[in-house]
Amino acid sequence: MFYQIKTMKKVVILSILGLNTTCIQNSNYKHTIPVVIEEIDYTSLKEKYNFKEFTDSNCNFLSQIAKKHNIKEVEWLFKLIWLESRGNPKAVNPKTYATGLIQFMPKTATKLGTSVFDLYYMNIENQLKYMDKYLEKFLKGKQVNNFTDLYLVIFYPYAITKEDNYIIGMEKSAKYAEIVAQKNKIYDINNDGFITKYEVDKAINL
Repeated sequence: MFYQIKTMKKVVILSILGLNTTCIQNSNYKHTIPVVIEEIDYTSLKEKYNFKEFTDSNCNFLSQIAKKHNIKEVEWLFKLIWLESRGNPKAVNPKTYATGLIQFMPKTATKLGTSVFDLYYMNIENQLKYMDKYLEKFLKGKQVNNFTDLYLVIFYPYAITKEDNYIIGMEKSAKYAEIVAQKNKIYDINNDGFITKYEVDKAINL
């Protein structure tokens, strides 16, 4: 990414010891200032998460989404997609009919102006556009400080600002919290019939 800086006389890209470096020559100074540019290794990320169907264009789009929503690390989006669908845009939960890369629920898809049927037949690029729309709608400017915060935007947005001992669904009723736990037993680490924010954090960051 290149930034236009009015005070700069010229910008030269160099390669030093294998690192991409921008040498900036300021009109007010005689010396050039080397600035190391951080590059995202999409090939390694795709291999790490086994995202064989993802193109460099898809990865660049994920990077744009991360910047747009102030998500500190683009890898968090890769990990989120891996946890939800293993990177399969046609992944469908047979119990809830959640569909796609981030497992859009039927009601959620409708709120975004589409349907799980349409999402199923979308390619990765188009599903990522709805992922972007989802984050814009449900993140609502909330700060994503870590991967758990990002995951909760998908799993249970209400819990983002809550303490670690918050029981998922308890703001509605104990019965509802039990139903949430029954449908997501993988997060009920202590098998008490409820899921706390702390348990979700531990389950997704093993």
